[in-house]
Order: sequence, then structure tokens, then C-alpha cells
Amino acid sequence: MKTLSSLRKGLSNVIAEAILLFIGVTIALLLASTLIPKMNLFQSKISIISSQMARSMSERFVFVYATFNETDSSFIIYLKNIGDYPIYSIDKATVIFGRVGSAIFYPYNASATTGSGSWKYIELGVVNDVFDPGETIEIVIYNSTNIDPPYFFKFTTANGNSVQVEFSLTPR
Repeated sequence: MKTLSSLRKGLSNVIAEAILLFIGVTIALLLASTLIPKMNLFQSKISIISSQMARSMSERFVFVYATFNETDSSFIIYLKNIGDYPIYSIDKATVIFGRVGSAIFYPYNASATTGSGSWKYIELGVVNDVFDPGETIEIVIYNSTNIDPPYFFKFTTANGNSVQVEFSLTPR
């Protein structure tokens, strides 16, 4: 027959195990309630980043034609968006232009004029500050010095996609 002392020992072991089990479950619930929202946030950020990368990788535009406008001494370069997605923030693009081997950076200036050493763009489709699929834009470059051919032009979007070309202009 069991004594009262041995029953107490058995009962205190059960209580101790119940308390440890309760503490373990509580800790697990606290960890889960903290980690699950963080994992959802992480998954959401990964989804947004991959979506932006896919869109960035699908930006496709090409050089169409270049000419020189003698009236205002500017080079006009035509680009066409042949991709499936619009290209935003055209004004955030980088333009490099000049003689092959010595081309320089031209800053964007919406009101660029003759001799300003800057560039602007003109949409030839819907004027909405977005380079829409199928749309052609004019990049108008106002150089501040004379540039001899052959010419180098590079246009890089804010997402890092670019087109570059070397060309010479034939007199009319």
C-alpha cells in the first residue's frame, strides 16, 4: 500500500510536469504569434521585389533613328517601347551622348534649350509622362559644344535597362 508521502511525491511530479507543459505551450504560442506575422511580411516583400524585377526585366525599348535639327542645334534620337509594360519616370533616365570614346552625361531638364548641355523628351503618343508600349519618344539633346561623328548614345532607365548605339548622320 502506498503511503501518503509517496502519493504526494507522485502528485507533485504531475503538477510539475503540468506547469512545465503549460510554460512550454505558452512559449510556443508567443513565438508563433511573433514569427508568423514577420514571415508573412517577409513573404509579401519578396513577392513585391520579384514582381518589380519581372517588370524591370520586361522593359524593352529600341533605338529607331537619329537626326540633327539645325534650327536649334539639337540632336534628336527616337526610341520605341517594344515591351509589354509602360516605362515610368522617363525624366529619371540617364543619357550619355557625344563622340565615340568621349561621350558625357547630360542631365535632364524639362525646359532644355539650345546650348544648355541637357536633354528633354517629347512623347509622340499619349502625353502622360509614361513611355507606353508601342509609343515612340524623342530624346532631344542640346549639346553645349560641337561634336564630331561618329556619335555614341546611351539611354538607361531608372530600372537599369538600357539601349546604346554608335551612329553617324548622313547629310541631306
